[in-house]
Amino acid sequence: MSGRKSRAAAKEQLSLRVNGEHVCCAAIINKNWAVTVAYCIIKDPFKEITLCSGSSILYKNCTVHHVIKYFIHENYDSIINDYNIAIIQVTPAFSYNNTGAIKLTSNKHVRKNLGITCSWRYYLVI
Repeated sequence: MSGRKSRAAAKEQLSLRVNGEHVCCAAIINKNWAVTVAYCIIKDPFKEITLCSGSSILYKNCTVHHVIKYFIHENYDSIINDYNIAIIQVTPAFSYNNTGAIKLTSNKHVRKNLGITCSWRYYLVI
């Protein structure tokens, strides 16, 4: 995968962690909710899912948010990854001092085959 070096300005970016280890990225959609891919939500009562916000350094200087509840898209198919989306409610709420929400659009303005993805190393405009 090619891309450009990460920019610290990705204030909406979160680290999704299972038992304290980074496994996926997520993004803030408002002060209480985040969005991620469905396959990152691990349904195991012995595993703790948390989100980390406010830092562009993976394991430093972040605020830990605990999952209150989550919803996986009802049509999610783990075999072919259709509808691979989930939303997560957290506590404490996200503080917009060091973070911010992604800008969501309506269905009227959706472009096919266009998207921006963000990770801890690079971001890529497709």
